[in-house]
Amino acid sequence: MSNATGEAMDAELLAEFLTECGELLDQLDVDLVALEANPGERERIDRAFRCLHTIKGTCGFLSLNKLEGLTHAAETLLGAIRAGERGFDSVVANGLLAAADMARMIVTSLESAGNEGAQDTSSVQSFLKGLVPQAGAVAAPAPVAAPAPVAVLAPAPAVAPAAAPAPVVEAPDFVSPPPPSAAGTPDVQDMVQNAPSTGHEAAGEDSVRVDVRHLERLMNLVSELVLTRNQVVQHPGVRADASLDLVSQRLAHLTTSIQEVVVKTRMQPVGTLWSKAPRIVRDVARTCGKQARLEMEGADTELDRTLLEAIRDPLTHVIRNCVDHGIESPEARRAAGKAAEGVIRMRAWQSAGQVIIEIADDGGGIDPNRVRDKALRHGLISREESGRLSDDDAIQLVFRAGFSTRDTVTSTSGRGVGMDVVRTNVERLGGSVELRSALGRGTTLRLCIPLTLAILSALVIAVGDTHLCVPQTQVVELLRVATSEIEVVGRGRMLRLRGDLLPLVHAASVLQVAERPRTAEDAAESIVVVQHEGRRFGLLVDEIVDVTEIVVKPLHDMLDQLALYAGATLLGDGTIAGILDLAGLLSLASDQQLSLADEARHEDAARTRPLLMLRTFDGERVVLPLEHVRRVVVYDPSVLQHARGCALWPDGDELVPIAALPGSPAPSQGESSLVLLRQGDLEVGLPVAQVEDIVEAPVDLPVRRLPGRAVAGLPGVVQLGGQAASWLDVPAFMEALS
Repeated sequence: MSNATGEAMDAELLAEFLTECGELLDQLDVDLVALEANPGERERIDRAFRCLHTIKGTCGFLSLNKLEGLTHAAETLLGAIRAGERGFDSVVANGLLAAADMARMIVTSLESAGNEGAQDTSSVQSFLKGLVPQAGAVAAPAPVAAPAPVAVLAPAPAVAPAAAPAPVVEAPDFVSPPPPSAAGTPDVQDMVQNAPSTGHEAAGEDSVRVDVRHLERLMNLVSELVLTRNQVVQHPGVRADASLDLVSQRLAHLTTSIQEVVVKTRMQPVGTLWSKAPRIVRDVARTCGKQARLEMEGADTELDRTLLEAIRDPLTHVIRNCVDHGIESPEARRAAGKAAEGVIRMRAWQSAGQVIIEIADDGGGIDPNRVRDKALRHGLISREESGRLSDDDAIQLVFRAGFSTRDTVTSTSGRGVGMDVVRTNVERLGGSVELRSALGRGTTLRLCIPLTLAILSALVIAVGDTHLCVPQTQVVELLRVATSEIEVVGRGRMLRLRGDLLPLVHAASVLQVAERPRTAEDAAESIVVVQHEGRRFGLLVDEIVDVTEIVVKPLHDMLDQLALYAGATLLGDGTIAGILDLAGLLSLASDQQLSLADEARHEDAARTRPLLMLRTFDGERVVLPLEHVRRVVVYDPSVLQHARGCALWPDGDELVPIAALPGSPAPSQGESSLVLLRQGDLEVGLPVAQVEDIVEAPVDLPVRRLPGRAVAGLPGVVQLGGQAASWLDVPAFMEALS
């Protein structure tokens, strides 16, 4: 065999080893973090040992002496733990995780420079060797195979039978000190539940490694096949010939099947992305002196590998934010009546051609008033804008570039370059970000991402003689409304849609194209309601053409500055259509047009308030302000308890007194609705026959008194939609009960 052939084989073997090594180290991270919480999981100990043994064995074959020595020291320590000579504790976890980090640095150096780098592994190896019990030492091992949780051992080496104590092994600088914790509380909490196993411990015979470049080439060919399919199916000659039409349908079916299989080869479970999450939570929690637990659900949900890599950094930032910004300190959580340990939940599922990834914490939530103040101080909004912002709109300010709620910059936050990058990166992929938060109860961030970027389902619209595509993931609904229903405010247009004002963007004006001539009979408008950055608006277009699958083609470098388009595609009739970039469209749309609509919407909301409309047992309609309603439940009178002549409904650990409206007693049998009303510290349950609707009414809705009919809490009647209803004055009603 020639030297050139031998060198090529060695290079190929090294490349395959580095790929496998990265996967094994990722799995090792997951297992070590889980073992720190539950040292008795024998399966994880065995798997971690096999990971290190596999890396060490191949290192010897490839003469990677530095990596071999490092993994050998870690393997020896895990071997002692497997044999029951030593227990697994947080000091062991620190040492092994530091070894994994250093091994990863060596792998990176091998990939980039072709050598093991200048990293000094001696301190890590010495620390690991110091944790291995010496020959003849008497160890106090943890019961590794015990099914019950094993107590975390104190960070000290085994003690020999001699009278002199063994020297204490000090952790080197790379081992992070444990965060302060309350007396009697372990400093390492349960960091992960249901951690995904990537299954690297066993090489399956039903899988094979394929160069990513081959998959990309195959996907490009399938994309061209989809374009050809579209052209064939829509060709007029094919539609006119019955036999050709049948063949074209068969071609369409086969193309779709091939497309699904090829897309499947590019899909990977999000669990491969989540494998680093337990380590991130552990490290950030220790740095911040907090306690956190990570729960994961739906790790087997699959996503295109290109998108998976694209959201890796945004997802990492969100997880760090949950620990750093979301979860409170143990002392603050106890003071708020919560468990000292915070919970971060990650869920993933597929819905309507998208993958939804949700990250939620049970921390302190986002204070909208604090966000407003910070945005004002940073000059991101004016004082007038601050006054108009609702709490939900104020929370969305965290996505502004340069915004941070931190007063000082730390190693994990405070620079204001995080959440804006998260939203920008996700929306660049054709996805969206939703943020919800409740003060004192936590924050939820939801990432909606298309399954794949190569082939998208899109809505084809016509503006003048130009055809454009809008990714279907960004389309909320399609409308056809009478021109008379569109309201004009200044130079802006709006549509009152289900009680809310929807700002409209005239697509022909923004694109600077001539719209189609209109006839006197054409008195309706086509509107595409889309959503971008949490903002919903309508596109006025000439025609809604079709919904079809498109192949995304990037724009030439000369056209990169066109903010209106995210790419282009070839339609079935051979015409080229631009793919609209909603961010660019909004930036070119009239600021006055949209801001006037927003102002009108806020003013409209300030003039009205929501009312709950219900029906009593004697058939009377009653309305009350929704702000006094905590929730509505279905209850069975048979579960009521009684004390001192008052009926009480058990609501968890609380007993809520029942107060019926005068002249409308609740029946003693059968289920009915119970409206829980709250005024200050007082809460009562109001049994009603039916909850009908939530309606918007003017704030100054007049209440007309009826002579001789005034009852405490029911001062008179109001008129809604031409119908009379009794007005329930909740404060007066509850005051009469006390």
